[in-house]
Amino acid sequence: MLKRGQITLYVAFGLVVVALIVLLVLTRQGVFLTDWEKERRQALDVPEQAKEMNDYIQGCVGSIADEGITLLGMQGGYIQLPAEKNIPGLANPFTENLEILPQMKTPFWFYIEPNRIQKTAIPTLTEMETALAGYINNRLGECTLNTALFEKFNASYSTPKTSVVIQTDKVLITSDFPVKINVEDFVYRIPKIYFEVDARIGEMYNIGKEIIRKDNSDLYLEEKTIDILAMYKGIPYSSTEFSCAPKIWTKTGVKEELKTALNANMQSIQLKNTNTGSSNNYFLWDALAKSHKQISASFRFSKQWPVKMEVFPSEGELLTAKPFNDMGNSAMAFITALFCLNDYHFVYDVQYPLAITLSDENGYIFQFATMVLIDNNQPRENKEGTLDVPQPEEKICKNMQGHATIYALAPDEKGDLQPVTGAEIKLKCVTTVCPVGKTKFDRDSRETYIKADVPQCANALLTASKEGYFDAKQTVDTIEEDTYSLMLQPYKEFDYEIIVVEEGFERGLENSETAIINIQNKDNGFGTSVSSGTGKVKLISGRFELKSTIIAQGFEINIKGKEITHCTESPTRNLLGLLGFTEKQCTTANTPDMTLDQVISGGSTTVWDLSRQDFSSGSKITFYVPASSIPTTVDEMEQAFAMADDPVNAKIPKVE
Repeated sequence: MLKRGQITLYVAFGLVVVALIVLLVLTRQGVFLTDWEKERRQALDVPEQAKEMNDYIQGCVGSIADEGITLLGMQGGYIQLPAEKNIPGLANPFTENLEILPQMKTPFWFYIEPNRIQKTAIPTLTEMETALAGYINNRLGECTLNTALFEKFNASYSTPKTSVVIQTDKVLITSDFPVKINVEDFVYRIPKIYFEVDARIGEMYNIGKEIIRKDNSDLYLEEKTIDILAMYKGIPYSSTEFSCAPKIWTKTGVKEELKTALNANMQSIQLKNTNTGSSNNYFLWDALAKSHKQISASFRFSKQWPVKMEVFPSEGELLTAKPFNDMGNSAMAFITALFCLNDYHFVYDVQYPLAITLSDENGYIFQFATMVLIDNNQPRENKEGTLDVPQPEEKICKNMQGHATIYALAPDEKGDLQPVTGAEIKLKCVTTVCPVGKTKFDRDSRETYIKADVPQCANALLTASKEGYFDAKQTVDTIEEDTYSLMLQPYKEFDYEIIVVEEGFERGLENSETAIINIQNKDNGFGTSVSSGTGKVKLISGRFELKSTIIAQGFEINIKGKEITHCTESPTRNLLGLLGFTEKQCTTANTPDMTLDQVISGGSTTVWDLSRQDFSSGSKITFYVPASSIPTTVDEMEQAFAMADDPVNAKIPKVE
């Protein structure tokens, strides 16, 4: 006979079994499925006659979606990389994107513009979803290239519509690709395609934002860089040494040492709470609030990437440790003259890129770049505050309480202003960009403009853009209703040729030379550059600053060292010294010989006016770059650098 406690146990066990059975039945019936999962199940119910075509479309959409997700991750959440408005040059070697490998770029999520303004360029999740959906839509036409299959089913199709949802651990794609089958008496439309990709794009995207936000607050990457400057052998930073001769370094050598140090050390950084967490506390960065054990993280700097470095004090290419007896203190000078003390304190401004790569257990990658900035031996000042990337559903663009009439104009061949139809107008208020519309011809007024509702905003940026024109920008206040005119500048493509001027003679570029000409209009922000001997360049009319540089390369360039003599007035080493008598003491040092694979051998700086008449009538531009002989000494290197900044030898381009 069972006891009461045993009966209770059997009853409880029975209830558990019944609950499990009910749960299993409900699961099979899809009670706990999301709406998307239910629709996906329904779409799988395809007639046998259409199965071959349906399977093909499913596979084609899946392949394109996978490629799109891969591209989105490799390019930091962008299908189309941000436009590169910053033109790389000697003063600023960076653009908005970092070339990870040849023909492979990823965007900077944080960077510093040439005017020292700090910028973030992190796409929103909605922007990523829209871009990926557009990528899939644009490529679905490739699925129709299987003409044999489409002929077999007498299939027709129309414009696809795709939507994307990026979740933490997966990406959901819904593609309505209307393919219609019409074979004999069988007519059928392929249902929507529901595709699920196990890619942790959403999780990696959130980790990336957290990394940028964390470095923005604790400046971890900058602090590690300062440690490298202070501790790495070969980089003079701050020290006092016993030496009777001044210690001398070259900027080129120090920069290469810095690149080597960054390459060796920054890749050692490990991200705590990821699959790559390390026990090495020095390189372990506690940047994440939660655990992400399915994600691996790596940090990388390449010696092939640009680095901007300035060092103070310096004498051209040379950095010299100053002896204590240069200090002007007679008592200190008397002591240091006996012990040969050299003291140096160098101040660095450094700017370099760092690539951050995240990957999940299925091999999907999400990477982006950030810029590390050292200013006067200090981490960059945080001017961004706590990063909070806004979503596009912001209230600013929904609160269209202002009214504006906007004209887009552009000069014709004579310089007369003409209206531009189809110019896309946008208004940026704070950090939010709101689309306004496009200019169009109004039959009643016989004018071309747009009259639209806009957000009420002080110091808003109003822009107009159209293919074939350089964008127009104007700062406006839209608190009160007003009329605005935006001036677009038409582009024109010219043939160009670069001519080298050496000792009064003109010649073409040699195989061992590279000429770089930066063309910049600081009034409106237009900029471009040319580098090969001949080609095409797209310009607008206006006043430009031209900066040309010619670089000799492709062979070993031997630079002879330089003998440097430092002389100082020091107290005499006897009792007369105590009475203020001095004697001249000189020390001599030699900079080492150097072997370089490239060196600046010329260039100039000038201002060039491309008039409206030349712009309209011309078809070819000849640029001139002054050159000297290839430097063989440190002094000649310094002269070549100075030449590139000197307008004296510059020759104005010829338009014909």
